[in-house]
Amino acid sequence: MAVEYKAGGNKFSRGMRKVLSFFIIFLVIYLVLSIIGGILVLFDVDGLYNVLITVGEYLEYGLMKIWLFISPFLLESGILHFLSTYLVPIVTVFFILSFFWALIFRGYWKLILRPYMVVMTVIGFSIFSLVSSYFALDGTFISPFLELASVLVSFNQAWEPAIQAAVDFIFSYRISYIFAYYVLMWFLCRIEVWLAYSSNLYYLLPSEAKDECLEVLKEARKKAWGLPMRVKFYVAPDDSFNAFAFAHNKVAIHTGALNECDAEVLRGVIAHELGHIAHLDVTATVIAQTNFLMMFFAITIPGILVSSFAPREGERVNIFTYIIWVVFFLLMRLVQTLMQSIHYVCYLIGGKRCEYAADKFAVKIGEGTGLIRFMAAFINAPSGGFSDPHPSIRNRLSHVLT
Repeated sequence: MAVEYKAGGNKFSRGMRKVLSFFIIFLVIYLVLSIIGGILVLFDVDGLYNVLITVGEYLEYGLMKIWLFISPFLLESGILHFLSTYLVPIVTVFFILSFFWALIFRGYWKLILRPYMVVMTVIGFSIFSLVSSYFALDGTFISPFLELASVLVSFNQAWEPAIQAAVDFIFSYRISYIFAYYVLMWFLCRIEVWLAYSSNLYYLLPSEAKDECLEVLKEARKKAWGLPMRVKFYVAPDDSFNAFAFAHNKVAIHTGALNECDAEVLRGVIAHELGHIAHLDVTATVIAQTNFLMMFFAITIPGILVSSFAPREGERVNIFTYIIWVVFFLLMRLVQTLMQSIHYVCYLIGGKRCEYAADKFAVKIGEGTGLIRFMAAFINAPSGGFSDPHPSIRNRLSHVLT
């Protein structure tokens, strides 16, 4: 089968990846320097601490030079005024609409039927609320709604009582915390997927293989509900005969499958992976994994800030602040390990059901023959047992045939 693929993406995605990489590298350098600086101050190593301070000043100087370079253009074009006035309200509306779109039209409400997802989200949100309350971020979380309310009132004064009532309701029931948690998860989901997959996947270019993938997607949208507006197809450099779905709307096909299977088998495999996307299997997984990533940020960064700006006795940092942070960090690591264990066990138990449902989805959209041929080629493959979320090929094949 003719197939073409390449590393990287379009110019915009490559540019955004470079910008994001720059800020991630800068954040990592800042965190490492903060930790080392705190340790040096703790042990009274003034010479190396002064060197770190100098390095930090050079980093700040570099950022200032970048800002001085772009600020004249932003001021003269009026972009800066527009962004300062409307950026936060526009972003707030975007996330509100995206939340309700995902909840209603993508069927995210069905995630409440997954017990491990409920457990992960409740624990993750509890830790997020705990850390946010400790740093008194109530005003920060409500400010986007206040700015949006201000812009709406400027358009029509008659809306002011209703808008004020809505803001009071959001503030009284701490809905701003839920909104902030959703925004954080939205960003972290994309960062987590980017870190996990961006370096080892290729983009599937227009070719015979991609045409088959898009044709299956088109048929799936006609016969089933729950697929996102856009599904992206990638190539994984692996000689095994397989494919997998990831993130919320992405499918990766192994080079072994592309090189060895015919169009009918490929369509059956793609239909199975689209079933995982439509049933929110990959969405549930990435949200659970992102909760772990969120816990890293919620534990590590506040700990560094607390230790960096700790109460000082003369010129020395209060060592008890470090002890409290270490104890807190170890307790949160214990909670995180417990969450991972719960997620893993629940995933193993529910994973087999998800595989059967994805096979049924492939049959439903008319690609059962290709899927049966794919599974028949591995009929004698050993099952991974309880530690493998996939059922045995024989059980899956029997399930599809019946």
